[in-house]
Amino acid sequence: MKAAVNVQTAESMADWNIVTTQWEEAINLLKIVPKLSENYSVAQSKITEYQRNLDYAKNKVALLDPLNQAMNKAQSAANLTQTAKSYDQWNQVYSGWKDAISLLENLPESHQKSDFAQQKITEYQSNLDYAKQQMTRTDPFVSGTNKAEEAVLLQPNAVLEADWNEVANCWQKAITLLKTVSQTHPQYQTASQKITEYQQNLSYAQKQANLMRQATVAVMQNSLPVSSPQSPPSSPTQQSVKPQVSNSAQQPTNNPQPSNPPTSPQPQPVSGSATDFMNAYLNDIVNKGSYGYGYWCKSSEILSSRLFSPRNFQVLDVNEYDNGNSASATVRIDSSNKGGMPITQNWRFYLDKETDPSAVEGLPGGWCIALMFDS
Repeated sequence: MKAAVNVQTAESMADWNIVTTQWEEAINLLKIVPKLSENYSVAQSKITEYQRNLDYAKNKVALLDPLNQAMNKAQSAANLTQTAKSYDQWNQVYSGWKDAISLLENLPESHQKSDFAQQKITEYQSNLDYAKQQMTRTDPFVSGTNKAEEAVLLQPNAVLEADWNEVANCWQKAITLLKTVSQTHPQYQTASQKITEYQQNLSYAQKQANLMRQATVAVMQNSLPVSSPQSPPSSPTQQSVKPQVSNSAQQPTNNPQPSNPPTSPQPQPVSGSATDFMNAYLNDIVNKGSYGYGYWCKSSEILSSRLFSPRNFQVLDVNEYDNGNSASATVRIDSSNKGGMPITQNWRFYLDKETDPSAVEGLPGGWCIALMFDS
């Protein structure tokens, strides 16, 4: 039997198609053996045997048929799509659709379902594109490097502690995302290298935030307003108290009301140089496009910062302390945030007198900015 011989070497779908045909031919020949023939019973027995061999050969053809293999791949991908969430899961979905398409594209034109296969290629390509989009969306490497780029953009403008904390937060998120990159990810080695790099950047940002916090505390301690000491109350022998005179008759009382207790003196509005200083500074940054760094105290250069695109300002108050050596001001400023969105905020300024002789020139009244923050 040719079929029995060919079974021993059959590997491809074409090989098994030949075997199938040979078993079918053998069965058809046995079916025409007449009942009266002495070989009839043997023929019937062989038909049963050959039918089992034919079924086996057909199963082999089905398993090796690229169309069936593609359909199985597609079904697995479709099932996983329903539950896929992570990058690795979407990568499996993507691979499933890609393998299915590849099998269909290699299907010979002589295949009895070649037209059907072409329709499926178009359908599966749409599914492949969707899986690729989901891979990009959930890719921890892409998300991590995007977060790192955000930190890089923020860092040049970082001045205050809050700015550096924001930069540090971006580096920390980038590191956390890259640590979830699996060993099967094509960028696994690169991710491992970037984790080391980003950790160094995180340490630097945290160090800068700590320095800004320490510098802010130091400036605040040196610039906080100090109330003038109260004069001691006069003794009865040093000061006579004149009685109040009223147009109406005074009624005697056994419970005289105490006079109001003395209060701490409040900061007094500055009518001179501190106000002039603030107006000069604000005019420069709003109307002349200056960053205003030249108005900062030499001792506070590390804290110097600027506003983004200031457009208008209104000085709400200016108060002096410490016999005119320190002052504070509140200013309402229309400007933009780092994203370019318009905002209106009140800003608090602490002013000192510049102690560096080389920096006093050009500063109205010798004032300089020691600290600025949004209030």
